[in-house]
Amino acid sequence: MMAALTILVPTIGRLSLARTLRSLANQPLDPDDEVLVIGEGAPVRALAARFGYQHVACARGRHWGCEERTLGLARARRPYLAFLDDDDAWTPGARAALAAAIADTPTRPSLFRMRYPDGRTLWADPVLRCGNVGTAMMLLPNDPTKLGRWTTRYEGDFDFLASMTWAVADIAWRPIVIAEVQP
Repeated sequence: MMAALTILVPTIGRLSLARTLRSLANQPLDPDDEVLVIGEGAPVRALAARFGYQHVACARGRHWGCEERTLGLARARRPYLAFLDDDDAWTPGARAALAAAIADTPTRPSLFRMRYPDGRTLWADPVLRCGNVGTAMMLLPNDPTKLGRWTTRYEGDFDFLASMTWAVADIAWRPIVIAEVQP
């Protein structure tokens, strides 16, 4: 058995949500993992149910999913957190890579890489800065006293990581690509 995750899937109503959820369904998830699909409306609720995931109702915040992520963090019950926005997809083997990271550094945050359709990857170098990090890259111990806060800026992913109380030196930078931005 792997260490259990809460996988937060905030959605702002993109049509790509079905592909995002399919990418999770294609992973060998741990039976104790919980997937929270956070967003508004009957289509979101229906997609979550179709894949057997929990739906968390949230009025669409229109701030790049920050309200949805914040609500998801409050509902997360597993010891580790992973994120997958509604325009991202996990790559094959992503869940296994997360399990290996937890086994390697169980008390530290990890940042993996993600790929864009043009082949560009984040992170370019292992440095915490705007434009070098994204939500789908994060694996965090679920310790509310150390988690950051989302902002309503487009750079909210960076703001969240920069506001964590873990030292930047505690971040384990992992060069494996675990997520892709969907075209």
